[in-house]
Amino acid sequence: MKVAILSESDHDEAAIRVLINALLEVETVSPEGLPRLESRGWPSVKIQLPAVITSAHYNTDALGLVVVADSDDSPLHEDNHSHRGGDEARCRTCALQRVAEKKLQRLKERTHAPPLRIAIAVATPTLEAWLYCSRDAANNEDRWIRELEEHNTLVNRRKELKAKVYPPKSDRRESALAEANRLATNLDSLFTHFACGFGSFAEQVRAWTL
Repeated sequence: MKVAILSESDHDEAAIRVLINALLEVETVSPEGLPRLESRGWPSVKIQLPAVITSAHYNTDALGLVVVADSDDSPLHEDNHSHRGGDEARCRTCALQRVAEKKLQRLKERTHAPPLRIAIAVATPTLEAWLYCSRDAANNEDRWIRELEEHNTLVNRRKELKAKVYPPKSDRRESALAEANRLATNLDSLFTHFACGFGSFAEQVRAWTL
């Protein structure tokens, strides 16, 4: 199965593919024909998303495209942000959904393959929090939401998470893969401790096979 991934880094892409494979229970591969990504990070993911969708739609026969980003200090995605004031405008999941929907509406019908499916994964506060899941009971969405509300930033916590997942002098890709493979054998902890972010992502991916 061919699945394209747009993420903030190469090691994020490697780790999320392991989780995608576990969710779909098949091995996925990256399709040929996608543009080379020169820079990463949140701004780059959002800016490059329209071009990646266009390329994946017309130039590949990929079943789906997974878009991966960290929430950083933005709010956790909710179905209805109205009770939280302006959270919808700051929500990265909502922002990526708007970009994807706008681009898909402008594309011509795909004749060489089924319609391109898109799944969005925004990890709170970083993908490293997902990868470190079950190693620390305090690492969960509820905690990060509370701390963000209290301090307005999780910048130091994000640094701590990265340091835990990527030990000094380690290869980041190999470290990310090791944690992803550990979680892939039992995804229950991710569903339990990151029910909103990971749960929503998993639901989108598993819907591709229905």
